Amino acid sequence: MEQPLKYYETVFAPLGGQLRRDRADKWWELDRGDFIFEIELAWSHAGLDDDSGLKLAVECAVSHKELSKIAARICGDPDDVPQTFRYDQRFVKVESLCGADLVYRKMIEDEVESVLKMDMQMVIKDFAGSCPDQPTMRQIMHLASLAWLADFATLMDYEKIFERGYHMNFAPTINREMIQRAMEIAFERA
Repeated sequence: MEQPLKYYETVFAPLGGQLRRDRADKWWELDRGDFIFEIELAWSHAGLDDDSGLKLAVECAVSHKELSKIAARICGDPDDVPQTFRYDQRFVKVESLCGADLVYRKMIEDEVESVLKMDMQMVIKDFAGSCPDQPTMRQIMHLASLAWLADFATLMDYEKIFERGYHMNFAPTINREMIQRAMEIAFERA
């Protein structure tokens, strides 16, 4: 998919936020309440049988400010680096790019609205409830949620298992030091 960079200003200016860049990518960052949204716009030919039309896409990584700080600390990262707990993609088929800025803005507003309606305590309980087999970020969010809830018992069990040299279903990037940092955070939050 191509990035429609010319639309970034017209789509996002009314919403606020700022354009961010690294070596390879450009994205828009919106700060809304407890959440940070990192948003990329894309478009491609729809690839339908008649080969007409375009597909507009909004890709959105969502971070919760406090949970992100906990996850960053567990990872040993600076706490100002957003740690994504949710990633969404929205697509809309259009006939042309005429009015695309309004279509993009509507998709973004719908995404922001759906996130702001979330019950974060329930999201945290869900993350804490079971450790996924993958990907790594979901496992980090599992540990961050356990720390958030000050679930010492589970974190101490993990630490003992790691101490014996077992990795359970954790990704190789998850290490004993991360479990220990999660326990430290849990003690601070108790």
